[in-house]
Amino acid sequence: MFSYLAFVIATGIISGTFAAPKTNPPPSFTQNCLDCICQTEGCMAYEGRCYWDVYSDSCGPFAIKLEYWCDANNIYPCTSDYDQEFRDCTMYYACAVDTVNGYMRRYGEYCTGGRTPTCEDYARIHNGGPKGCTCDCTDGYWNIECEMDVRRFFKKRKSDDSDNNQDIPSTSETHV
Repeated sequence: MFSYLAFVIATGIISGTFAAPKTNPPPSFTQNCLDCICQTEGCMAYEGRCYWDVYSDSCGPFAIKLEYWCDANNIYPCTSDYDQEFRDCTMYYACAVDTVNGYMRRYGEYCTGGRTPTCEDYARIHNGGPKGCTCDCTDGYWNIECEMDVRRFFKKRKSDDSDNNQDIPSTSETHV
């Protein structure tokens, strides 16, 4: 019986037929930061579909690629055999969020060398991969896209909350 159970589990892991468990976000990866990344990537405008984007398809609200999904779910080797599972997950918000959480949990402190990542770090990791927070190639993603979404979020929150007299934080204070 034990051998049969071990075989079934091993077969499921190797074939990738087991869905990844719900992944909690790292403690410093807030819903506000997740929302910022979602808005930057087009968010719900892309739910339920994939589109061609720089050499491969990007899917769903977070524009996730196959390699990102495999990495977030510890699937090796990452081959086109997983294409349908990747699409079935990442095209829809809840599973895409689990994927992003898994990726950030895996690479947040790795990228920052152990310090607690900021929203900027997470956004740049999402855009540039495991070392994206240290790569000049992701400056534009943060400076042009995500930072503006974060600032708009705080401005809207400030105007929605008439009792809140706090100033909009500078980007160095924005750890949403």
